[in-house]
Amino acid sequence: MTVTAAISVFLFLLTLSTATIATAQSVSFQTDNPRKRSIDGIVDKHALEYMNHEGTIGLSIGLMTDDKFYHYNYGESEKAGGHLPTASTLYCYGSVGKTFVGILVAQAVLDHKIDLDADIRRYLPDGSTYTNLEFRGQTIKIVHLSNHTSGIPNSITPFPDNWGSSSADEKYLFKKSYDKRRFLDDLKTVTIHDAPGNKYTYSGTGVRLLAIILEEVYGRPYPALFHDYFTSKLRMRDTNVVQDIHDWNRFAVGDQDRNELRRTRSGFDDFTSAPGGVSTINDMMKYLKVNLAEKNPAFKLSHQPTWQGDHRQLGLVWRLETDALGEQRLFHTGRGLRNQCAILFYPRKHLALVVFTNDVIPDSFLDELCDRILHDILSTMRAR
Repeated sequence: MTVTAAISVFLFLLTLSTATIATAQSVSFQTDNPRKRSIDGIVDKHALEYMNHEGTIGLSIGLMTDDKFYHYNYGESEKAGGHLPTASTLYCYGSVGKTFVGILVAQAVLDHKIDLDADIRRYLPDGSTYTNLEFRGQTIKIVHLSNHTSGIPNSITPFPDNWGSSSADEKYLFKKSYDKRRFLDDLKTVTIHDAPGNKYTYSGTGVRLLAIILEEVYGRPYPALFHDYFTSKLRMRDTNVVQDIHDWNRFAVGDQDRNELRRTRSGFDDFTSAPGGVSTINDMMKYLKVNLAEKNPAFKLSHQPTWQGDHRQLGLVWRLETDALGEQRLFHTGRGLRNQCAILFYPRKHLALVVFTNDVIPDSFLDELCDRILHDILSTMRAR
């Protein structure tokens, strides 16, 4: 055999080997994607790219376009468990929960319970005692809490010095004991360093404070307000702020200990962070459908711009932006309990996407997944 022939054979075998590896990668993840329609192919291409990153376990995707709903699942709900997630698998949505707070604030405005331009201390118990919540006489308004320009830090909780090495049970006992009263006491230690409304500084504390204000003006706990408005009214039956011990049976635990979650994450609202919770693809698509329609006045009000600067634009919690194709969309992301979530929607295009994962790989990979799926779908729409 000549040298040229040998090289040709080697390159052929290398090509064959590479193709085999690629095929093995593409079929090594369980999926319910039927791979029949063009939209199936778009999702499958980018979902497999995501799943091939080291550290992924499971992935659930919900899409709504032209009033049609599609859902896709990949991988496992529990590492090495062999069970494919479904559209009814529970995931933690993390900071996406802030958007629910924003909508409830909008409803409170429509109910004449809250004025967006009012001093927040007007709605706090013993509000006059919070002399620290202003900057040189400039007050923090409700709208400032809603668009992260209040100047209140992201977290004010005085976690123990050994927090990083604390056990799950020790963290549970601390969080369960950290109630509204302790939160409000710690709020009095805050120092505001800039004029409210001047600078964007992401603040989970600010959104938690909004939830407390909602409690004050309606006279009901935030989880109850949430339940009435979303769990019940929108029939999002699998979506809640406080988890029941049985919720963990359907939770996408990834590589976590399910029994530990049952023991340390059930039955309390965590005041060390903004309100979070769990949901499913099915429920989040109901949520996005109402957001897309913009027929509900509170939802529509929450979408209106309230602040712009530093290459950002915000509504009532919602983030607004123009994507790479020049299309306007609203979105939010979140992570918690070793899950990640992203929701995005285009009111003018009647297009919405929600993605859940049960991993903690860099969130930039999730951002890329969402952008690539939506880019290809929007490009297909333009080509029609």
